[in-house]
Amino acid sequence: MRTKAILWVGALAIVMVVSGCVGTIRPAPVTRSAASWDGTNENSGFLGWTKGGAVITEHARERYEGLRQKYGSLFTPPLLAADGLQAGPDSASWLIDDEHLADFATMIRWQREGKVVK
Repeated sequence: MRTKAILWVGALAIVMVVSGCVGTIRPAPVTRSAASWDGTNENSGFLGWTKGGAVITEHARERYEGLRQKYGSLFTPPLLAADGLQAGPDSASWLIDDEHLADFATMIRWQREGKVVK
C-alpha cells in the first residue's frame, strides 16, 4: 500500500513539472506588413540612401527626436539632441548617418514592443 502511495505521488509530481513547462508564453514578434504614411507618401519618412547614411523627411526627423527623448538614455553614450542629423539637400529633408539610423530603427522597435523606460 505504501509503495502505491509513493508511486502515485511521484507520478503526480512528474505530471506537475512537465505541465508547468509546457505553458510558457512568449510574445509574438512585432511585424508590419506595409510602410507607414508620411504625408501623402507611403515611405515611412525614408527618401533614400546616401554614402554613409540616408535622407529622411522632416516628419521622420521629428519622430527620431521624439523617440530619442524617450529612449536616448538607454544608449551608451546617451543620444543627444540632433545627434547624427544634418540639414538635407532641400529644406524638407534631413541627412542621418548609418549609426543613428540603426538607433532610430531600434527605438521604433522598442516603441512597437511597448518598452518602458525606467
